[in-house]
Amino acid sequence: MIILHYLVRDLYLKSHLSFLHLKNIQQYFLLPSNCDSNLIPDHSKIITKSNLTQYSKQIINTINQLHPNAIIFSDYKLKELILTTLKKNNHKLFLFNHGVWCPGILNRRNTQHLTDPRLTLFDHLFFTKRELPFLLHCKVDPQQITTIHGFVGIDYLNITKPNHSTPNNILFIVNKAGFNYKQVYDLNQTVKEYQTILNILSKFAIHHDYQIYIKFKPTGQLEKKVRHNSLHKHKHIHTISSLDLIYPHLINSSIVIIQGYSTCYLESLYLDKPTILCQIPKTMDYLDIIKYKYLPQAYSTEQLMYLLNKFHHQNWKSDQLDQYHQQRNQYLDENLGLPIENVSQKIMNSISQHTTNEP
Repeated sequence: MIILHYLVRDLYLKSHLSFLHLKNIQQYFLLPSNCDSNLIPDHSKIITKSNLTQYSKQIINTINQLHPNAIIFSDYKLKELILTTLKKNNHKLFLFNHGVWCPGILNRRNTQHLTDPRLTLFDHLFFTKRELPFLLHCKVDPQQITTIHGFVGIDYLNITKPNHSTPNNILFIVNKAGFNYKQVYDLNQTVKEYQTILNILSKFAIHHDYQIYIKFKPTGQLEKKVRHNSLHKHKHIHTISSLDLIYPHLINSSIVIIQGYSTCYLESLYLDKPTILCQIPKTMDYLDIIKYKYLPQAYSTEQLMYLLNKFHHQNWKSDQLDQYHQQRNQYLDENLGLPIENVSQKIMNSISQHTTNEP
Protein backbone atom coordinates (compact mmCIF):
# COMPACT_ATOMS: atom_id res chain seq x y z
CA MET A 1 0.00 0.00 0.00
CA ILE A 2 1.33 3.42 -1.01
CA ILE A 3 0.39 6.36 1.22
CA LEU A 4 1.06 10.02 0.42
CA HIS A 5 1.08 12.56 3.26
CA TYR A 6 0.10 15.95 1.86
CA LEU A 7 1.65 18.63 4.12
CA VAL A 8 -0.51 21.71 3.63
CA ARG A 9 1.80 23.68 5.94
CA ASP A 10 5.29 22.90 7.14
CA LEU A 11 4.36 23.21 10.81
CA TYR A 12 2.01 20.21 10.49
CA LEU A 13 4.87 17.80 9.87
CA LYS A 14 4.86 16.86 13.57
CA SER A 15 1.34 15.49 13.15
CA HIS A 16 2.49 12.89 10.62
CA LEU A 17 5.60 11.60 12.40
CA SER A 18 3.81 8.84 14.32
CA PHE A 19 2.90 7.15 11.01
CA LEU A 20 6.59 6.49 10.36
CA HIS A 21 6.54 3.80 13.04
CA LEU A 22 3.88 1.75 11.27
CA LYS A 23 5.14 -1.34 9.47
CA ASN A 24 4.70 -2.68 5.93
CA ILE A 25 3.51 0.60 4.41
CA GLN A 26 5.25 2.54 1.66
CA GLN A 27 4.91 6.17 2.72
CA TYR A 28 5.82 9.41 0.98
CA PHE A 29 5.65 12.97 2.28
CA LEU A 30 4.86 15.89 -0.04
CA LEU A 31 6.69 18.74 1.68
CA PRO A 32 7.15 22.49 1.09
CA SER A 33 10.77 23.39 0.44
CA ASN A 34 11.07 25.44 3.68
CA CYS A 35 10.11 22.46 5.83
CA ASP A 36 12.72 21.16 8.27
CA SER A 37 12.27 17.52 7.34
CA ASN A 38 15.31 15.87 8.95
CA LEU A 39 13.00 13.45 10.74
CA ILE A 40 11.74 12.05 7.42
CA PRO A 41 13.89 9.49 5.54
CA ASP A 42 15.28 10.96 2.31
CA HIS A 43 13.74 8.24 0.16
CA SER A 44 10.28 9.23 1.47
CA LYS A 45 10.53 12.96 0.75
CA ILE A 46 8.91 14.69 -2.19
CA ILE A 47 9.93 18.34 -1.87
CA THR A 48 8.27 21.07 -3.89
CA LYS A 49 8.81 24.81 -4.18
CA SER A 50 5.11 25.24 -4.87
CA ASN A 51 2.72 26.57 -2.27
CA LEU A 52 0.79 23.47 -1.23
CA THR A 53 -2.29 25.49 -0.34
CA GLN A 54 -2.56 26.70 -3.96
CA TYR A 55 -3.49 24.77 -7.08
CA SER A 56 -0.51 23.62 -9.14
CA LYS A 57 -0.51 21.37 -12.20
CA GLN A 58 2.99 20.29 -11.26
CA ILE A 59 1.79 19.03 -7.87
CA ILE A 60 -1.17 17.21 -9.43
CA ASN A 61 1.12 15.56 -12.01
CA THR A 62 3.55 14.49 -9.28
CA ILE A 63 0.73 12.85 -7.33
CA ASN A 64 -0.68 11.18 -10.44
CA GLN A 65 2.72 9.68 -11.25
CA LEU A 66 3.08 8.31 -7.74
CA HIS A 67 -0.44 6.86 -7.90
CA PRO A 68 -0.91 6.42 -4.12
CA ASN A 69 -3.64 4.24 -2.69
CA ALA A 70 -4.54 7.08 -0.34
CA ILE A 71 -3.65 10.71 0.32
CA ILE A 72 -3.67 11.82 3.95
CA PHE A 73 -4.25 15.45 4.96
CA SER A 74 -4.01 16.95 8.45
CA ASP A 75 -5.60 20.25 7.38
CA TYR A 76 -8.34 21.10 4.92
CA LYS A 77 -7.53 24.79 4.42
CA LEU A 78 -6.27 24.63 0.86
CA LYS A 79 -7.75 25.59 -2.48
CA GLU A 80 -10.90 23.60 -3.17
CA LEU A 81 -9.72 23.06 -6.76
CA ILE A 82 -6.87 20.87 -5.47
CA LEU A 83 -9.31 18.51 -3.77
CA THR A 84 -11.82 18.39 -6.61
CA THR A 85 -9.06 17.72 -9.16
CA LEU A 86 -7.60 14.90 -7.08
CA LYS A 87 -11.05 13.33 -6.74
CA LYS A 88 -11.63 13.58 -10.50
CA ASN A 89 -8.37 11.68 -10.90
CA ASN A 90 -9.81 8.94 -8.66
CA HIS A 91 -7.57 9.56 -5.66
CA LYS A 92 -8.87 8.63 -2.21
CA LEU A 93 -8.65 11.53 0.24
CA PHE A 94 -8.50 11.13 4.01
CA LEU A 95 -8.47 13.85 6.67
CA PHE A 96 -7.49 13.92 10.32
CA ASN A 97 -6.90 16.96 12.51
CA HIS A 98 -3.32 18.09 13.12
CA GLY A 99 -4.31 18.84 16.71
CA VAL A 100 -7.62 19.35 18.44
CA TRP A 101 -9.76 22.38 17.71
CA CYS A 102 -9.83 24.84 20.59
CA PRO A 103 -13.10 24.06 22.48
CA GLY A 104 -13.99 27.71 23.09
CA ILE A 105 -13.72 28.63 19.41
CA LEU A 106 -15.29 25.34 18.36
CA ASN A 107 -18.35 26.11 20.51
CA ARG A 108 -18.65 29.44 18.73
CA ARG A 109 -18.41 27.74 15.33
CA ASN A 110 -21.15 25.30 16.28
CA THR A 111 -23.55 27.93 17.60
CA GLN A 112 -23.01 30.18 14.57
CA HIS A 113 -23.50 27.25 12.15
CA LEU A 114 -20.39 28.09 10.15
CA THR A 115 -19.80 25.69 7.28
CA ASP A 116 -16.97 24.77 4.97
CA PRO A 117 -17.75 22.78 1.80
CA ARG A 118 -14.16 21.50 1.55
CA LEU A 119 -14.85 19.10 4.42
CA THR A 120 -17.38 17.24 2.28
CA LEU A 121 -14.79 16.46 -0.40
CA PHE A 122 -12.88 13.90 1.67
CA ASP A 123 -13.68 10.22 1.37
CA HIS A 124 -13.25 9.70 5.08
CA LEU A 125 -12.51 11.84 8.15
CA PHE A 126 -11.08 11.00 11.58
CA PHE A 127 -12.08 13.33 14.44
CA THR A 128 -12.90 13.31 18.14
CA LYS A 129 -16.45 13.28 19.46
CA ARG A 130 -16.00 16.92 20.55
CA GLU A 131 -15.40 17.95 16.94
CA LEU A 132 -18.23 15.85 15.49
CA PRO A 133 -21.01 18.51 15.74
CA PHE A 134 -19.00 20.94 13.62
CA LEU A 135 -18.48 18.32 10.91
CA LEU A 136 -22.20 17.62 10.87
CA HIS A 137 -22.93 21.35 10.60
CA CYS A 138 -20.72 21.30 7.51
CA LYS A 139 -22.94 18.61 5.94
CA VAL A 140 -20.37 15.83 6.20
CA ASP A 141 -22.01 12.42 5.86
CA PRO A 142 -21.86 10.69 9.29
CA GLN A 143 -21.00 7.43 7.52
CA GLN A 144 -17.77 9.06 6.36
CA ILE A 145 -16.61 9.96 9.89
CA THR A 146 -14.69 7.69 12.23
CA THR A 147 -14.58 8.84 15.85
CA ILE A 148 -11.14 8.59 17.42
CA HIS A 149 -10.01 8.63 21.05
CA GLY A 150 -6.94 10.84 21.27
CA PHE A 151 -4.89 12.24 18.39
CA VAL A 152 -1.65 11.50 16.58
CA GLY A 153 0.50 13.74 18.81
CA ILE A 154 -0.18 11.45 21.75
CA ASP A 155 0.82 8.46 19.61
CA TYR A 156 4.21 10.07 19.02
CA LEU A 157 4.64 10.84 22.72
CA ASN A 158 3.88 7.22 23.62
CA ILE A 159 6.54 6.06 21.18
CA THR A 160 9.26 8.48 22.25
CA LYS A 161 8.79 9.27 25.95
CA PRO A 162 11.73 8.13 28.11
CA ASN A 163 11.51 6.30 31.41
CA HIS A 164 13.74 8.67 33.35
CA SER A 165 13.01 11.57 35.67
CA THR A 166 12.81 15.03 34.16
CA PRO A 167 15.24 17.86 34.95
CA ASN A 168 14.20 21.21 36.42
CA ASN A 169 12.87 22.58 33.15
CA ILE A 170 9.90 24.89 32.64
CA LEU A 171 8.29 24.75 29.22
CA PHE A 172 6.49 28.02 28.49
CA ILE A 173 4.15 27.68 25.49
CA VAL A 174 3.18 31.09 24.14
CA ASN A 175 -0.03 31.68 22.25
CA LYS A 176 -2.64 34.33 21.56
CA ALA A 177 -3.91 36.02 24.68
CA GLY A 178 -7.20 37.48 23.49
CA PHE A 179 -9.61 38.02 20.63
CA ASN A 180 -11.59 41.11 19.75
CA TYR A 181 -15.11 40.99 18.41
CA LYS A 182 -13.84 40.08 14.93
CA GLN A 183 -11.96 37.10 16.42
CA VAL A 184 -8.62 38.64 15.50
CA TYR A 185 -6.17 38.27 18.33
CA ASP A 186 -4.86 41.35 20.09
CA LEU A 187 -1.10 41.34 19.55
CA ASN A 188 -0.35 44.10 22.08
CA GLN A 189 -2.37 42.33 24.76
CA THR A 190 -0.53 39.10 24.02
CA VAL A 191 2.89 40.74 24.26
CA LYS A 192 1.99 42.45 27.53
CA GLU A 193 0.75 39.20 29.03
CA TYR A 194 3.85 37.38 27.76
CA GLN A 195 6.09 39.90 29.56
CA THR A 196 4.09 39.56 32.78
CA ILE A 197 4.26 35.77 32.81
CA LEU A 198 7.93 35.63 31.84
CA ASN A 199 8.87 38.04 34.65
CA ILE A 200 7.27 35.70 37.20
CA LEU A 201 8.82 32.59 35.66
CA SER A 202 12.28 34.19 35.57
CA LYS A 203 12.18 35.17 39.25
CA PHE A 204 11.02 31.68 40.19
CA ALA A 205 13.67 30.01 37.99
CA ILE A 206 16.52 32.04 39.46
CA HIS A 207 15.42 31.33 43.02
CA HIS A 208 14.91 27.57 42.51
CA ASP A 209 17.49 26.82 39.80
CA TYR A 210 15.23 26.06 36.83
CA GLN A 211 15.81 26.46 33.10
CA ILE A 212 13.03 28.06 31.03
CA TYR A 213 12.33 26.96 27.47
CA ILE A 214 9.98 29.23 25.53
CA LYS A 215 8.08 27.68 22.65
CA PHE A 216 6.26 30.12 20.40
CA LYS A 217 3.15 29.07 18.59
CA PRO A 218 3.51 29.74 14.86
CA THR A 219 1.85 33.15 14.78
CA GLY A 220 4.87 34.84 13.19
CA GLN A 221 4.14 38.36 14.41
CA LEU A 222 4.35 37.43 18.08
CA GLU A 223 7.72 35.74 17.78
CA LYS A 224 9.15 38.76 15.94
CA LYS A 225 7.63 41.20 18.42
CA VAL A 226 9.25 39.66 21.50
CA ARG A 227 12.49 38.44 19.88
CA HIS A 228 14.59 41.21 21.44
CA ASN A 229 13.08 40.97 24.91
CA SER A 230 15.85 41.77 27.42
CA LEU A 231 15.00 38.72 29.54
CA HIS A 232 15.96 36.45 26.65
CA LYS A 233 19.61 37.34 27.30
CA HIS A 234 19.60 35.52 30.63
CA LYS A 235 21.40 32.19 30.68
CA HIS A 236 18.44 30.38 32.24
CA ILE A 237 16.07 31.42 29.43
CA HIS A 238 16.09 29.66 26.06
CA THR A 239 13.83 30.35 23.07
CA ILE A 240 12.68 27.61 20.72
CA SER A 241 11.73 28.40 17.15
CA SER A 242 8.01 28.19 16.43
CA LEU A 243 8.76 25.54 13.78
CA ASP A 244 10.87 23.27 16.01
CA LEU A 245 9.35 20.04 17.22
CA ILE A 246 7.90 20.62 20.67
CA TYR A 247 7.68 17.02 21.86
CA PRO A 248 11.28 16.58 23.11
CA HIS A 249 10.86 19.72 25.23
CA LEU A 250 7.45 18.61 26.52
CA ILE A 251 8.80 15.20 27.52
CA ASN A 252 11.79 16.73 29.33
CA SER A 253 9.87 19.41 31.20
CA SER A 254 8.98 19.23 34.87
CA ILE A 255 6.49 22.15 34.72
CA VAL A 256 4.43 23.30 31.74
CA ILE A 257 2.97 26.81 31.44
CA ILE A 258 0.47 27.51 28.66
CA GLN A 259 -0.47 31.08 27.76
CA GLY A 260 -3.96 31.27 26.30
CA TYR A 261 -4.53 27.86 24.75
CA SER A 262 -2.73 25.04 22.96
CA THR A 263 -3.32 21.45 21.92
CA CYS A 264 -0.26 20.76 24.08
CA TYR A 265 -2.48 21.26 27.11
CA LEU A 266 -4.17 17.95 26.33
CA GLU A 267 -0.83 16.26 25.64
CA SER A 268 0.65 17.58 28.89
CA LEU A 269 -2.46 16.56 30.83
CA TYR A 270 -2.25 13.09 29.30
CA LEU A 271 1.40 12.82 30.44
CA ASP A 272 0.25 13.96 33.91
CA LYS A 273 2.71 16.85 33.85
CA PRO A 274 2.31 19.69 36.37
CA THR A 275 0.57 22.09 34.00
CA ILE A 276 -0.74 25.63 34.51
CA LEU A 277 -3.16 27.20 32.09
CA CYS A 278 -2.39 30.89 32.37
CA GLN A 279 -4.27 34.05 31.33
CA ILE A 280 -3.39 37.34 33.01
CA PRO A 281 -5.96 38.80 32.95
CA LYS A 282 -8.59 36.22 32.01
CA THR A 283 -10.13 37.05 28.63
CA MET A 284 -11.77 33.98 27.15
CA ASP A 285 -12.26 30.39 28.25
CA TYR A 286 -10.55 28.97 25.16
CA LEU A 287 -10.23 25.45 26.53
CA ASP A 288 -13.65 25.36 28.21
CA ILE A 289 -11.91 24.66 31.49
CA ILE A 290 -13.07 27.14 34.13
CA LYS A 291 -15.64 24.66 35.44
CA TYR A 292 -12.77 22.25 36.23
CA LYS A 293 -11.60 23.99 39.39
CA TYR A 294 -9.13 21.24 40.37
CA LEU A 295 -7.12 21.60 37.15
CA PRO A 296 -4.43 24.24 37.85
CA GLN A 297 -5.26 27.65 36.36
CA ALA A 298 -3.70 31.07 37.00
CA TYR A 299 -5.45 34.36 36.27
CA SER A 300 -3.15 36.59 38.33
CA THR A 301 0.56 36.84 39.11
CA GLU A 302 -0.18 35.76 42.68
CA GLN A 303 -1.96 32.61 41.53
CA LEU A 304 0.86 31.78 39.12
CA MET A 305 3.58 32.09 41.77
CA TYR A 306 1.50 30.10 44.27
CA LEU A 307 1.11 27.19 41.82
CA LEU A 308 4.76 27.28 40.79
CA ASN A 309 5.81 26.92 44.42
CA LYS A 310 3.39 24.05 44.94
CA PHE A 311 4.80 22.28 41.90
CA HIS A 312 8.37 22.84 43.03
CA HIS A 313 7.70 21.36 46.46
CA GLN A 314 5.89 18.44 44.80
CA ASN A 315 2.72 18.88 46.80
CA TRP A 316 0.60 20.29 43.99
CA LYS A 317 -1.85 17.39 44.04
CA SER A 318 -1.33 15.95 47.50
CA ASP A 319 -4.20 17.74 49.19
CA GLN A 320 -6.75 17.20 46.41
CA LEU A 321 -5.37 14.19 44.53
CA ASP A 322 -8.65 12.34 44.01
CA GLN A 323 -10.46 15.43 42.75
CA TYR A 324 -7.60 16.27 40.40
CA HIS A 325 -7.49 12.81 38.81
CA GLN A 326 -11.26 12.70 38.50
CA GLN A 327 -11.38 16.05 36.68
CA ARG A 328 -8.28 15.27 34.61
CA ASN A 329 -9.90 12.09 33.32
CA GLN A 330 -13.22 13.86 32.84
CA TYR A 331 -11.59 16.63 30.79
CA LEU A 332 -9.62 14.18 28.65
CA ASP A 333 -12.76 12.12 28.05
CA GLU A 334 -14.81 15.20 27.13
CA ASN A 335 -12.26 16.46 24.61
CA LEU A 336 -10.49 13.32 23.37
CA GLY A 337 -12.49 10.34 24.52
CA LEU A 338 -11.21 7.60 26.83
CA PRO A 339 -9.54 5.20 26.74
CA ILE A 340 -6.85 6.80 24.53
CA GLU A 341 -6.13 4.60 21.50
CA ASN A 342 -3.38 4.40 18.89
CA VAL A 343 -4.95 6.84 16.45
CA SER A 344 -2.27 6.49 13.75
CA GLN A 345 -2.79 2.74 13.59
CA LYS A 346 -6.58 3.14 13.60
CA ILE A 347 -6.39 5.61 10.70
CA MET A 348 -4.12 3.31 8.70
CA ASN A 349 -6.30 0.27 9.37
CA SER A 350 -9.35 2.19 8.16
CA ILE A 351 -7.54 3.41 5.04
CA SER A 352 -6.46 -0.15 4.29
CA GLN A 353 -10.03 -1.34 4.64
CA HIS A 354 -11.44 1.42 2.43
CA THR A 355 -8.87 0.96 -0.31
CA THR A 356 -9.03 -2.86 -0.21
CA ASN A 357 -12.81 -2.80 -0.57
CA GLU A 358 -12.73 -0.67 -3.70
CA PRO A 359 -14.80 -2.13 -6.55
